[in-house]
Amino acid sequence: MGRYIKVIDRQFLLPDKDNYKPCWYLSLECGHTKILGSTSPGYARGGIVQNTLCPICDTPKKKKPDDARKLQAFADWIIEKDL
Repeated sequence: MGRYIKVIDRQFLLPDKDNYKPCWYLSLECGHTKILGSTSPGYARGGIVQNTLCPICDTPKKKKPDDARKLQAFADWIIEKDL
């Protein structure tokens, strides 16, 4: 599935004019930042977590749509079989 990335640095921010809820900013080894808001399931572990999934590097890839010929052949098969 996903590859866990090492957390390099973490910063806890209390609510203020910029953010309306407490959150953790986790700096990851890949160079991205992960934000754990107070409603996030990992929020309670934000201060001790060592490895986590990167929200940018680990995004699922969309499957390429099948080409039109395959779709047309499938449609013809459905019509032929009266499904």
